[in-house]
Amino acid sequence: MLLRLARGLLCIFWGIPLSLLMFFGTMELRLASWLRVPAFVFGLVLVFCGVFQLGRVRTLTPRWARRTREAQFILLILVYLSPFVYWWRAMPHVPYYCANVLAIVVVAMWGFLAVNRLAAEIGAWFGEPAFVIEARLSGWLAVVFLLVPGTIAVLRTILATTSFENSGLATLVLVPYLVPRWMYALALLPFTMTMMMVWRAKELCLRAMCGPVNAPHP
Repeated sequence: MLLRLARGLLCIFWGIPLSLLMFFGTMELRLASWLRVPAFVFGLVLVFCGVFQLGRVRTLTPRWARRTREAQFILLILVYLSPFVYWWRAMPHVPYYCANVLAIVVVAMWGFLAVNRLAAEIGAWFGEPAFVIEARLSGWLAVVFLLVPGTIAVLRTILATTSFENSGLATLVLVPYLVPRWMYALALLPFTMTMMMVWRAKELCLRAMCGPVNAPHP
């Protein structure tokens, strides 16, 4: 069971940076002469495999099953929305594509919160209250670090398009372009913070396998 937890967390850890390419890169892997797959798809698959491994573990806490199902549902939504990133890059003036790109950011915030909650549940099972607090705080900070740039961009866009006839559509199209450049670094923090909490949860599992300091709760 501990090995399965560790494997699942390791998959999530390495899947997160690959999933980051969905927002900041267009790298593609050529599997055949007629088949090219975006690299971030492998990241989402890795994260999904990790969450699936966690879901196969017997209930650790009363909320464990619900947390794993929530994370799987979020990943399915991200898989559905991910093609809109490429369509939006090709046609950034289409409001429907812009709306779906913004939806990806919202779902990503939910996803970071869900993954950090899973780490917190593992910490609770091992009787690590300090780690539980850190993981929960990391989840909410991840939401804040993505929400702040988005909110600023929306406000700047509203101010810039108030004189337009179709100001609502103009706001939707311009939001991604009015995020301050320096805030892209702020938007990277949720990825690094979540990876850190996943890695530390994995270390708890490995330490327990080698000889736990604190015996996990049954």
